[in-house]
Amino acid sequence: MLTNHSSENNFSSRDKIYLLIHFIIDKMYVYHGSSDNFDIAKPSHTSRGHKTKSGRIVQDYEGISLHATPYKWIAISYMAEKRANFTRKGNKYYFSHGVPVRTKNQGFYNKNVYIQGKRSLEYSLEKIYGKGGYLYTFDAKHFKHVKGLGENEVMSLEEQKPLKKQFIKDPVKMMKKEGVKFIFVDITKS
Repeated sequence: MLTNHSSENNFSSRDKIYLLIHFIIDKMYVYHGSSDNFDIAKPSHTSRGHKTKSGRIVQDYEGISLHATPYKWIAISYMAEKRANFTRKGNKYYFSHGVPVRTKNQGFYNKNVYIQGKRSLEYSLEKIYGKGGYLYTFDAKHFKHVKGLGENEVMSLEEQKPLKKQFIKDPVKMMKKEGVKFIFVDITKS
């Protein structure tokens, strides 16, 4: 477990060794998190974009692909229930999560998962992650990084059989163990 999360330049020698070991291991494997149980991971339609300073949306990537990450904590965050929602004043809102996969070195430092929901962080985490999810481990040699993807994601154009499939009963507990910090936004207050 890391002892200093404040800045990449303030890590102890022990922490740097820990990070190096995990970097080497993570280059051998990539991970995919899902609320769905499957034996073969299949590519699906995916798009990636970003918002410019002027507010314009720019599409960076679009294709039929299977995405993964070298970081377990990012994959675990994607175990989020995608259909969890509520109605407020006649409008439908979805509980959601966000991970800045475009940020360089996000996997080592600043392990932030943004949670959008209502009432409280704990209530929203239960709605999003309360049913658990699956962590799939793949051989990294079948995945590559392409232009338009975030710094912390890779993709494959082919179906992949996981090397390992693990049901995670409590994704929140696992993310906390990985050093994740949750940042909560109550979408009913905006």
